[in-house]
Amino acid sequence: MIKMIQTFSFLSSEMSLVYAMAFSRSKKTKRVVKSPEIEFLIRNKPTLVLDHKVMWNILDLMDAKSKFSYENYMRMMDEEPENLSDLITSHLKTYPNVLFYGVTENDVLKEISMDKGERLSTKTKIVTSEIAKTLAEGGFDFSLSWTKGGLTAHYIRKDTVIEMLIKRHTVSIAHRVKVRGVWVQPTKAIEHSGHIGTMPAKWFFDSVELFLEQIEKFSEPQYGFLEIPSQYHEFWDKMADNPHYEDMSISDRNKLEHERWIQFTYMERI
Repeated sequence: MIKMIQTFSFLSSEMSLVYAMAFSRSKKTKRVVKSPEIEFLIRNKPTLVLDHKVMWNILDLMDAKSKFSYENYMRMMDEEPENLSDLITSHLKTYPNVLFYGVTENDVLKEISMDKGERLSTKTKIVTSEIAKTLAEGGFDFSLSWTKGGLTAHYIRKDTVIEMLIKRHTVSIAHRVKVRGVWVQPTKAIEHSGHIGTMPAKWFFDSVELFLEQIEKFSEPQYGFLEIPSQYHEFWDKMADNPHYEDMSISDRNKLEHERWIQFTYMERI
């Protein structure tokens, strides 16, 4: 069989559990082995998880405020394997606003390309947490992890994401929203030169306000969110099938998503 390896991103709200078994049966020996068999629908596509470390990583990343150790997870699998489905379902219900970066091989989720953001300076923790408190008033949830772009803070409300890439001497911010399954950026990505501790709060929150104003401007009240005119559905849906999109650099991805937004606004005005 030809290996089809794909990188992709998805929100926890785009996951639904089909079934979960903490143990499975070896195809070679037919014996029960300590490997799970878990099926999700991710963006309506059947996806299997066959590795406990992958499943644990997903669960651990969902809760930004506490650490769920792999040892505790495996202890639960040994002592209460029948509760795996309930554990997954409760996490999906409690944490709907988490963005994941995954790698699949022939529809098996092989890796979550993220690591929980624990190796942080005190100042970084304080600033990202204070931002989280303010944005929580508007319904945004907060997570912090290491992704391919580096240390990444996500502030997420449904299909709306404020993404902050934090480096030692720069902070890059992208304001993203999903429109009919396709990520777009209503405003250009911005960058602060300097440590996150020197980032002006007004500068950051002004950018968020402009972002949300753009979304509100182009929202259709009867749908409660952004809509694509029906005559453009086929054209728009093809954007979601770009095979190179997930492998782009963050900078190129930001440019593409902003160009998509410009196309979207043009459609709305015809």
